[in-house]
Amino acid sequence: MIIIIISSSSSSSIIIIIITTIIIIIIIIIIIIIIIIIIIIIIIIIIIIIIIIIIIIIIIIIIIIIIIIIFIIIIIIIIIISIIIIISIIIIILIRAQRLDLRATDTGLNNSSDTRPEGNGHWA
Repeated sequence: MIIIIISSSSSSSIIIIIITTIIIIIIIIIIIIIIIIIIIIIIIIIIIIIIIIIIIIIIIIIIIIIIIIIFIIIIIIIIIISIIIIISIIIIILIRAQRLDLRATDTGLNNSSDTRPEGNGHWA
């Protein structure tokens, strides 16, 4: 504390002590307020950083989920197209085989090598 004695009277010295004490208390209160404000600002900054990190993590998770869904859709489309192609090939093969059978029966050319007569069961 700063004590300045202007006169020899004790009343003036007490006034000076009270004034300096009030000034010191005000300074301490200002310092405490500044420290509290700084702590609040630091806490707000930390909360903002945590929120930003959480948002980034959520965005990354959403992007990964979207990519997985897109890959699953692509795989399903490829499987469906493959099944359609395989079924088409089978249908084309069956149609061609049926046409060949129709041609063979139209011309009388059967592939059977059985030349047995109908009644007796012996080879002709």
